[in-house]
This record gives sequence, structure tokens and C-alpha cells, in this order.
Amino acid sequence: WAAVAYVSPRPRVRVADVDPATGRPRNVYPTTAAVTKVEPSLPYAVYLADRAGRFRLLAFDLDAARGPVGEDQAQLTAWLGAAGIPYLVARSGPGGGRHVWVAIAGGAAAGQVAAVARALAARLPTLDAAPLLNPATGCVRPPGAPHRAGGHSQIVRGGWDVLTRPVATEAHLDALLTIVGPVAAPAPAGGHHGIGVDDDGHKHLLGPRRNLPAGSRRALETPLSPDADPSAVLWTVLLGAVRARWRFGDLAELLPTAPGLEHARTVRLRPGEPVRSPRSASERQMLLARQWAQAVTYVAACGPDEAAGEDSEFLARLDAVLAAVTHLQVRADACPGRWSRPGGAADRRVLDHACAIALTAVRPHVDLDIRSVAMATGIGRETARTALQRLVDDDWLSPLAPAAGPRAAAWALPTQPQNAGVAEKTSPAGSSTDGVDDARSHVVPPPGRDYVHPLRSARSADSLTRRAAWLQRLSHRLAAQAHDVFTGSPGGLGHALGALYAAVEARGAATVDELAQVTGRAPATVQRGLRLLHTHRLARPGPEGRTWSAGSRRHRTTAAKVLGVHGVLAARARRIGAERAVWEWWLAELDWMHTPARQRPERHRGRRRPGRGQIALQLPVGGVRQRRGPYPRRHGRRADHTEARTRVNGAAAAMTAA
Repeated sequence: WAAVAYVSPRPRVRVADVDPATGRPRNVYPTTAAVTKVEPSLPYAVYLADRAGRFRLLAFDLDAARGPVGEDQAQLTAWLGAAGIPYLVARSGPGGGRHVWVAIAGGAAAGQVAAVARALAARLPTLDAAPLLNPATGCVRPPGAPHRAGGHSQIVRGGWDVLTRPVATEAHLDALLTIVGPVAAPAPAGGHHGIGVDDDGHKHLLGPRRNLPAGSRRALETPLSPDADPSAVLWTVLLGAVRARWRFGDLAELLPTAPGLEHARTVRLRPGEPVRSPRSASERQMLLARQWAQAVTYVAACGPDEAAGEDSEFLARLDAVLAAVTHLQVRADACPGRWSRPGGAADRRVLDHACAIALTAVRPHVDLDIRSVAMATGIGRETARTALQRLVDDDWLSPLAPAAGPRAAAWALPTQPQNAGVAEKTSPAGSSTDGVDDARSHVVPPPGRDYVHPLRSARSADSLTRRAAWLQRLSHRLAAQAHDVFTGSPGGLGHALGALYAAVEARGAATVDELAQVTGRAPATVQRGLRLLHTHRLARPGPEGRTWSAGSRRHRTTAAKVLGVHGVLAARARRIGAERAVWEWWLAELDWMHTPARQRPERHRGRRRPGRGQIALQLPVGGVRQRRGPYPRRHGRRADHTEARTRVNGAAAAMTAA
């Protein structure tokens, strides 16, 4: 408590409320307490920003309810380490969440912190960026604070000196944003649609009330399944209601009974458990009003077509993408031998990534560049290029358009089986691996086997639920393999053992024969791989050694350190970031070269171009070229790309050292 009082940016903390019906603390912090007095016995949270709006503390809240926290924690801490930012990791409570804490010497501007938060949230699914986007009331429970479900927030890495003696500055946050890569800021509210205010002060879009879109109506009226996310369902309902020009009162009337508003009525008692506790009447109204205001702001900033609320083609596109992904994954699972040959494990990672991108974008065609594929799947840039080419050669993907300038190459998922008749004639019954050593792979499940994919059997399930199930399945499989220990670098265990580890983890417990059938490898090869994984605590045998189960994911980092490959993916991310920066610089140089001299920005500012080593004021006009100066040239005015990369790396190293 003394340490909390020392690092708290404000003299007060927010204290949780108690449910009068159950006596349990709730995830609501309506009251405050002075930090100079006795430590509260209830859960409490500290402000991240001071009264001037400058963030003195940064708390990256990784929520276990959103997905695998361990993967995002490893990626986040790797980025922080690459930027030279000390951090503290705390276990937030019994639910498995994590809080990664950073202190900023002198504080950081709210706009800079928001840019970092949005960039990280776009790449870390479990990150709740809300506290970092609200300098006025953003709060997070500090290490040592009680949890509403029992226990306390415990430090698992780092010490209090990270927060009591801060060394990170705004320059370090700039370096972090450079490593991660920024994302576009949201458009200002009201950019395309007029906003009105009702008699109670609630905002709404101007226009006559319409019927709810089909998706929002279904979300509002359909009872929730046990595995549904009530928060996501509520957001779907809110977006549809706002787009249909409803008022807040129209939705508030349905609050007591509508199934889609369950998240506003009740709160989950413990993370990961379905048991929920009723909210008080005032808490229901406050939560619904807060979510309604956010939905109005979001929809108002959307374009006219997106905010119309009548996207009649969305469900048709979603069904088409689901059909394509299901067909492709069924093909892939039906011929495991295709992925057991050299390079096959990397090919499957790329194929899964392409399917995940198609589901996210709800488009059957995706834009993939080899660098983004490499970073998402944990393979090398050149490996990603050759994997894409092999998938095209075997009709797993179809090229649509080559890369051009800043735009990546476009690829399409096949929607119909290719050469189905040939596959049926050449595939022996009862085998899914024979005959796949040639240049072509199986393209339909082999005849003679009743192969039913676990996600394809639920044809009557809602399309959105099937999409969420596929995304979770693919993301978990990729996250299990995209780690330093499973890279193809010298010393790493390799892509094949990564695929075996993912297969063991997905099944919980499996025999050697089952894993051999799934991976397309001989039982003896699988047995040797399991023993090697067991050496690094990544797999453990069951009773009498008949079955095998996966070890904890945290052991992968330990194994990577033992094998000497820890940090390989972080170093690869830095190299890719430098290559992208050089390419962006060169494209800016090309734009400058093709711009008439009278229209160039520096001519209108009345000064000459900055030379090498010359300090220049960074203005928004001129973009990348204005910040970095003219592109390096060799004799004869030819572009010197090697020197450009040296300068980019030097600038990143200087920023990290600062």
C-alpha cells in the first residue's frame, strides 16, 4: 500500500461497490478513498493519468476472457524489451489475466498513449485498451489489490522499482510505436451523420426510426448459448439499434426481458464460469447508457454505406466465406500427408492464416504480403514466400493480383473442389496419406471414409457463431506454433515439432497412433518427436505412457532460452520493421521525384531540403521524406538502399538507447 501511494498519480483511488444481494464485490468502482489512509479491504484501482491528463502509469490489461493471455503477454513484453522499456507483470486474479505495468518519467501525452494503445490492441486480442484511452477516469487495480473473485494481484515478473524509479520516457513510447507499427486513428464523431440529443440527454442519430437489421434482431431475441459472449451480443444489438435510428429509451424498455441485453442485466461472478449475478437497477442503466453512447459515437464516424444499417450482402458474404473456409480446412484435414513433407508444416500455418484473415474481413479474397504472414505465423520471410507459391501450385490458394507499391498481393480461397474426379479415382479407400508424395495433394476427402469435420456438422448453427468458432480454432493453432522455440532457426525445434505440439494441445490427450493419423507421420517419428518435446516439458505422457498431453505454454520460453533461440522472432520483427521503413521512405522519394518542382512542399516553405545529418523540424507536410530527409544516393545519383537501411537501423537504435 505504501508503494501504491508512492506511485499513484492522484491522491485518491477508486473502490469497488458491493452487491447488496450477495455481499460480493462487483466490477464497478463508484467511490473513492484517500491513498494516505488505510488500504481498502475491497478491490480498488489507481488512476493512470494525473489531473493534468498526462499518463504517469501505463497498465496493459490482458483479459483471459478474450483469449490466450500467455501469447499476448510474451509478444507485448518482447516489444517492450526491444524498445528498452522496463516493465512489471502482475497476475491480476484467479481468472488468469495479466497486468503489464510501465511507469513514464515526467508523464506522457494522452494522444501519444492512445496511439500506442490502439496499435497494441489491433495486434493483441486480449488487450483491453479502454483505461489507456481515457485519461480522465482510466483506472486499473495495482499489484497487491484484492480481486472480486478472491485473491490478490501478485507480481510474477519485475519489481516495484520499475514503478517507483521510472526510466521510460516519451521517446521510448515513440520507439515502441515504431516497432509495433501505428494504426489509423478513428474518425471524429459525427463525421458523416447528424447527432441529436433526446429529452434525457442521450445521443442518437437523426432520422426516422427503422426496423432493426436482421443480425441485430436475431442477437436481441435469441436466447444466449452457454459459450456465447454476452458483451459481444450486446454490442451487436447496440450497433443495429443506433443504425436503425432508435432512441435510448426504445432499447431501455427491453432491458428487463430481452435475451440480447443479458450483459447489461447481470455480471459474471468468476472469469471463465457461466454463473452470473444480477446488477442493480442503477448499474444496469449506467452500463447500458455508457455502451449506447460509445455505439452512437462509433456509428456516427462510419461511412454512409457502413452506417446505413442495411448491409443485405453481409450474411451472404459471410456464408460464402464460411463455406470456402470449411471446404478448405476439410480438404487440409483429410490429407495430413500433404503437411508432413518438407515445408508442409509452414504451408499449413500460412493456409490457416489466410483463412483467418478471410474470416476477419468477411471476404473470399485477402491481401497478404510475405512480411505480415511471417510475423503472424512465426516463420521466415522467404519461407512465407515459398509457402505461398507451393499453396498456389497445389491449388490451395489462387493469385488474383501481384503486389504494387504499398499494396500487398491479393489471393483468393478456392470455393469449389478442383480435379475431384481425379482424386476419387486415385485415392485408395481408407487412406488419407497415400499418394500425396507427388506434386498434387488430395483435394476432397478420400472415398470410403465417413469424414465429418467437427465444425461442419453444426450446419444449423448461426453464421456468426460458426465464424467465431473458426477464428478461435485457427488463432489458437497458430498461437501454439508461432514461438521462438518452433522456428526454423539453428537450434530451434522446427516447424514440424510445432505442428505436433499444436496437435497434442488441440486434443488434450491423444495416443501416438491418433497423432500419427492427424499429422501424417509414421508412429515412430511421432514417438521420437514426443520424447523430444517431453525433454523440454512441452509434452507429458499419461498413465502407462499410452496417451500424451501438451505441457504448459510458458515452458516454451524456457525451452527457447535453453536452445539459444529466445528473441529470434523479436529480432525478426525489428528487421521487418526496418525493411518496411526503408520501403516507405523509397516510395516517398518516388512521389517527390514525380512531383513538379513548383509543387514540392519545401518550395512553399521557403527553404531548401535538409541535408544529411541536418536537424529539421518535423512537420506533417512532406511525410516520411520530411522526417528522414532525401533518400541516400550513390555516385551517379543511383539509390543506395543499403545506406538507407543503415540509417533506419541507426535511428531505431538511437531511439532505444535514449
